Amino acid sequence: NVNSFTSVGMAIDASPALLIMNNTTGSVSPGTTGMVLRNCGGSLIEDNPSIRANSYGIHIAQSDITMARCTVEVSSTIGSASYGVQLVNNVNSQLVDNVINADQTASGIETVMCTSTDITNNQVNHFSESPDRTAAIRSLGSIDETIEENDINSVFLVSHNSISQATGLMAQNSTINTYDCNFIDETTEGLGVYFNADFHTIRGNHFLNSLIDLEIRSVVGVQEHHGNVFVNGNARATQLSSFDVIQSRFIANCAHPTVNNLCPSNPLPQSGWIVNDPSTNAVHTCSGNIGPGLVPDDSSLCNYFNDLKTKKDSMPEQFFTKLYHLLRLEKVKTGYTLPNCIKQDSTLLSLCGLLELVEVKTSLDKIAETGAKTTNLTAFQTGYESAGSGGKEQARESLKSEMMAAKQTLIGEINKDSLSLDSLKSEIDLISCTDSLLVKWKDVLKSYISYVQDGEVNQADRYMVASESRACSDKYGDVIHLARAMANTYNIIHFDIFDDCNSKGTSPRSSRSAESDISVYPNPSTGMLNIEFGTSYTGTLSVLDLTGKIIMSQNIVDLKQTTVSLDGAAGVYYLHCKSDEGRERIQKILLID
Repeated sequence: NVNSFTSVGMAIDASPALLIMNNTTGSVSPGTTGMVLRNCGGSLIEDNPSIRANSYGIHIAQSDITMARCTVEVSSTIGSASYGVQLVNNVNSQLVDNVINADQTASGIETVMCTSTDITNNQVNHFSESPDRTAAIRSLGSIDETIEENDINSVFLVSHNSISQATGLMAQNSTINTYDCNFIDETTEGLGVYFNADFHTIRGNHFLNSLIDLEIRSVVGVQEHHGNVFVNGNARATQLSSFDVIQSRFIANCAHPTVNNLCPSNPLPQSGWIVNDPSTNAVHTCSGNIGPGLVPDDSSLCNYFNDLKTKKDSMPEQFFTKLYHLLRLEKVKTGYTLPNCIKQDSTLLSLCGLLELVEVKTSLDKIAETGAKTTNLTAFQTGYESAGSGGKEQARESLKSEMMAAKQTLIGEINKDSLSLDSLKSEIDLISCTDSLLVKWKDVLKSYISYVQDGEVNQADRYMVASESRACSDKYGDVIHLARAMANTYNIIHFDIFDDCNSKGTSPRSSRSAESDISVYPNPSTGMLNIEFGTSYTGTLSVLDLTGKIIMSQNIVDLKQTTVSLDGAAGVYYLHCKSDEGRERIQKILLID
């Protein structure tokens, strides 16, 4: 069923243990989507030389896959919710040695509510002029991911006269990730750790020519002699309490005899979180042998939890989301148990529906994790792939025999999974809490289960899914990312425009936009916009809708201000200014009734 995406090169549902290799899509005329896989656990996606699309490169839902040595190319429009590769609710998936070229997309690679993803040795060329949140690799509501040894930059194959507004690595509502030995060049923000994204290992990363090397808005944990290199030197710890700052210190020998720039030269705040320790020359080096992500010790977690409880009344949604992450940690990390200061606390035990939601998500993960059921098939696939020309036919026959022997077992597993998904819907219905956040979780999870079963978002759910997608993920957490992933199977709205509800002050993107000296007011507007330029301006001025369609355009000659009248439908638009010298600036406009 390919109705969820339009113009798809390849769409596969409920087909585990596939070998997908040597395919090309969109070589003559790229469609909207290159490849869609749902319920295809244990599959290998390898050596596909060119997967091309206009909006969505590869979308993979409810699976555990390995994708290696593929080239994905997506050229989209400013402000759309497009991507190179998107994983939704995957478990133990691996993206290794791929090349992702993503022009004007929301992301190069993104994971949505995934568990233990490994993203390694990929080259991600990502460019975006959108002032909203975009990133080469971004983790949305995911846990225990490893992002290591990737080469990330905004120097794109297509020539651009403007500056990319994109982040290199981004974490939103994600926890316990490892960011190790990535090289990040020419981005607005090297690594951005946004809200509800606590406890990560950040080590050996090289922030080269980013406007802001590092910005954290969550407790990331103490990073001691982790060998990050801050070439530009700008780093920020934003909207963190003094307790949060102590829990997020970066400790390094700032005058290391052999490694330069281990401490940012311009941190904000200037004291408290960047700590000089000249007592040792120890420093993490990139060896290719990367360990597990940071799990705080019991004492640190208890202190963190006690501080979190003080925010229960003032920030109830974030309080709920952070507790959900802690409970998920225990489910994900084999052999790990949360300390009793958390598990036996009356505050946790009294939260309606939290424990039940964690169990539902854990069950969804188990259904997605089909690799263990297809071990033999995977071995035969690998044998076929590595066989020489003389042994291909024999390897093919061996693979065919194994597939026929496993077919009935796999069909039984698929039917069993379908019954399990129906059972999960019933479990969700039994959660009788009426809290607005719990209602969001229940509605979106049930819709996602139907999406996995039917191959598309039900028409009856689409209004709800789009409505929840417009909620602020900084406030309501992981479930909003899941709603957006589903909504973007039938529209291209970049719902991140509804985020930043917790932000105070300016972001790196707004700092770059300020370079243009363009002022637009009133914004929001009912239709009449006043536009002021810092200096006399000559060039074109256009307004685009969310699909990239130009709804008005005019030439300007030597003016410091002008007026534009819009009569379009209420919603989000983009003002695009391009001077005769080739400089481009983009600003978001909100049109209201």
